[in-house]
Amino acid sequence: GKPDPKVKWTKADLVLKDDDRIKIDTKPGHSTLVIAKTTRSDTSTYIIEAMNSSGRATATVDVNILGTCFFIA
Repeated sequence: GKPDPKVKWTKADLVLKDDDRIKIDTKPGHSTLVIAKTTRSDTSTYIIEAMNSSGRATATVDVNILGTCFFIA
């Protein structure tokens, strides 16, 4: 958007911030949320909100963590 929007990610009404497991990368035109070492407690509806002087847009993503995958090479 123009001007560049302020972007925030939320889970269960809590604003997510970068930490040891959560990485948020926001660049003009897109934003990515990566959660490392997921557990079942990460199951939730995640909401991204972009807001600027022209308005507000949101999108939701339902995430369901079922278990752990193991890859053997």
